[in-house]
Amino acid sequence: MHKQAVFIGDVHGRHHWQSVVKNWLNHADLIVFLGDYLDTHDPRMTTGRIDANFRAIIKLKRQYPDKIRLHLGNHDFYYFYNNPLFIGSGYREDAADNWHELLQKNANLFRFASRFDQTLASHAGLTNWWMGQFQEAYEKKMRKPLAMDDLVSTLNASLKTVSPDLFTSLIATVGLRRGGFSPSGGPIWCDQRELQADPLVGFNQTVGHTPQLGGRYTQTLASRGEWLTFNDLGDDPITQPFVLLYENAD
Repeated sequence: MHKQAVFIGDVHGRHHWQSVVKNWLNHADLIVFLGDYLDTHDPRMTTGRIDANFRAIIKLKRQYPDKIRLHLGNHDFYYFYNNPLFIGSGYREDAADNWHELLQKNANLFRFASRFDQTLASHAGLTNWWMGQFQEAYEKKMRKPLAMDDLVSTLNASLKTVSPDLFTSLIATVGLRRGGFSPSGGPIWCDQRELQADPLVGFNQTVGHTPQLGGRYTQTLASRGEWLTFNDLGDDPITQPFVLLYENAD
């Protein structure tokens, strides 16, 4: 019997996630948030509203710990470490200390990535170029190759790092399409165009990060047969969330 995972893209203080939870909580096996709960470019969105919305999502995770998954996005990562090297657009200095404390207090509720059979879920996606950089860093640090079956657990273990290290710096890599200097961004920063040009071989991926139009997820079939699903719906209501059938989840 297949299980069902339902995906919610970037939140940024919006309440559109609530309709997905209402419609799917009793039917799906997992509801998966893909990150970016914080910050916004909407001038009407107050810090207080973003804060209350984020706390409601954390409360939902605590109420249903085995049914809700929370991934971190680049805008959340700003505050997780509150390190100037990771700060980008939309940063809210007035809320930084409170959000840093909230994220650190609830660090065990969050992750960078999930795997559903041969589908990877993250905020922005993984490219072959970035994976090569990460594998090289892992081998230098751990003195052994990184097995692909250990990728998700290795990425998520980085959240236990008290201060930024080589792994977290790679996760926060910004690619050329987003104003950085690397061929592609890491799993919280990879642009849709970067992911479509060089998706990690052998895995389908489902991500947020790059807004789509029309209130519905979009999909791309890569040249080697990998399906890429984009779930950031911007300000549009979520009329049709992406539902993935799977057997095993990490």
